[in-house]
Amino acid sequence: MKIKEIIRSNLSVLNYRVEVNGEPYDKEKHGDLIHLKTELGTYEEYNPVFNVTFYCSIIKFTAIEQDKILALLKE
Repeated sequence: MKIKEIIRSNLSVLNYRVEVNGEPYDKEKHGDLIHLKTELGTYEEYNPVFNVTFYCSIIKFTAIEQDKILALLKE
């Protein structure tokens, strides 16, 4: 399944920080990549104005280009 299909099927994913292969999600760059693995995690962000640390969720996708998968299947 492509990354953009996963996000379209569940738009609530966009409420969280989304990364693909360690980079922030970019529809043009990552949309057509084939999904391999998903990790859910948290990260902390300190806000000096409020003097508080916020804990936020992050969704990390690992994906690969379709051409690379087809090349592996041919071998």
